[in-house]
Amino acid sequence: MFQNLFGSHCVRFLVIALITAAVFLNCLDGGRLAMLWGILTVAAGALACCVCIPRTWVTYASMTVLSLALTCAGIEYYYYLTSYNDNRVCDGKYPIVPDATLGYAPRAQAAATRSTVTVGGKPVYSVIYTTGADGWRVTPQHPKARKAVVFLGCSYTMGEGVDDADSYPWKVAEALGEDWQVYNFGLSGYGAHHALALLESGKLDPLFARYDTVKVFFLTLPGHELRVSGFSAWDKHGPRYLVERGKAVRRGHFDEPLHPGWLGAQWQKVREAFMQTQLCKEVIMQILRFDHTGMIRRQGAIFLGLRDYVRKQYPNADFTLLVYPSAAEDVPIYEEQGVPLINLAEAFPDWPDDAKYRIAFDRHPTPVAYAKVAALLAARITRQDGAR
Repeated sequence: MFQNLFGSHCVRFLVIALITAAVFLNCLDGGRLAMLWGILTVAAGALACCVCIPRTWVTYASMTVLSLALTCAGIEYYYYLTSYNDNRVCDGKYPIVPDATLGYAPRAQAAATRSTVTVGGKPVYSVIYTTGADGWRVTPQHPKARKAVVFLGCSYTMGEGVDDADSYPWKVAEALGEDWQVYNFGLSGYGAHHALALLESGKLDPLFARYDTVKVFFLTLPGHELRVSGFSAWDKHGPRYLVERGKAVRRGHFDEPLHPGWLGAQWQKVREAFMQTQLCKEVIMQILRFDHTGMIRRQGAIFLGLRDYVRKQYPNADFTLLVYPSAAEDVPIYEEQGVPLINLAEAFPDWPDDAKYRIAFDRHPTPVAYAKVAALLAARITRQDGAR
């Protein structure tokens, strides 16, 4: 058996393995079903080994690989056929463009975009997103203000699904009055890594230099811990931060190999293709949630990075994390890490009440929910400012 294996059988195995690997890597450029075709390629290679190299340990190993590959391919195709589709149609989206630092960012132009969303033909909302010359969503302008509030975050901060005046940054600006200028740097799909990269880029330095006092906030909710780990299909070029010795350290972008050379590039290719599979979305994500505490701690390290960067770079500013009620269970972990925070559950004594606080057929908050968030924040900011 060993003589055959290291003779003609060895040559056959190497030829099959090389062809399989080449076809597999080529399949990974094939879009949504790339990994499915890649798995079937592995199955075909294993089958070829069984036929061409009979009665050796390679045969039995190949049969095992063949069984696993066909099982994975079957699961992937099943999830592909049965993946949830709510027939959601969005007419008019917030204008975004690729960005070398953040992966993607708002298009820098003043615009008013009508966004209409329907689900199964039923209207969900029709709102207008007004953006300034910098591309970020507008807030009331107070040119004489000497104090500022900077909101960082995702679609909840941007105010997806509501008009400009119903977003919570706008409502905070109205409540604080002309002494404060409020900025909305929220964008759909963003995470804490985008916020830290935005600050580290220096793009907001002129803003901080303009005011005597600056309050910086980031709003977090469930799922953000997956975003900072690179598990978002829309955020392929997002900024990557690794936790090293308890601190968040920038390490390029998610779509860049962590390790140099050809092997590092191919591994990155496999990872990106796997991230697009339904198998990853439906099964692996559930497995990862078993390490929920670990993932929250990793995200907490980025929040601490935000806190430390703001303290070091802007002596006139401070950072506070806003924890949405749906993520209230994570508050003790953040507090243990020393992350300064406000638990927004304080504003929602009757949480959860989906009919009141969540847009129908949509996960985003209603104007009522945003009003509660804004009232709590405005009161906290005013109280803290009065105590200075």
